[in-house]
Amino acid sequence: MVINEVLPVPRAVDWDGDGKANAADEWIELYHATGRPVDLSGWRLVTGKGGGVTYRIPRGTTLRAGAILVFYQRQTHIKLDDAGGLIRLLDRSGKTVDSVRYGVLRPDASYSRDVKNVWHSDWPPSPGGRNVPPGAAGPSSGTPSVTPAPAGSEPGTPTATPTATPASIN
Repeated sequence: MVINEVLPVPRAVDWDGDGKANAADEWIELYHATGRPVDLSGWRLVTGKGGGVTYRIPRGTTLRAGAILVFYQRQTHIKLDDAGGLIRLLDRSGKTVDSVRYGVLRPDASYSRDVKNVWHSDWPPSPGGRNVPPGAAGPSSGTPSVTPAPAGSEPGTPTATPTATPASIN
């Protein structure tokens, strides 16, 4: 399980699909690269050093192999720092499973991981889809790919999307 992409400075795009482009459109995306389903119940997303701000993943959140899970700010209430920050993914026991430190990004730009675990700040945002370089064939070439939260979803209801290629990190 890895943190796959983050978008800390939403501006003109309604990323979460609620009809408004605003600060609540920030998101954190997880990708599940292993071969078995993982129960994320009780895992946490934590920002900042030490304690920071924490979001506990709801009970019953299971991610199958190759799936992507997008958490929007309206669900997590985690406000990502526009000036850069640290995000950690902790398992139920509190062990850090993955972390990412991102820097200052332009509005509506994401920080995304490629298949070699290299991070990019110049790739098109792709919440719920494969991370691909600019101009590459894929769901995020051209205009941003928006995967809004399901209509009528309650805050805390994450959005999961299976990927077409489970062997690679989106």
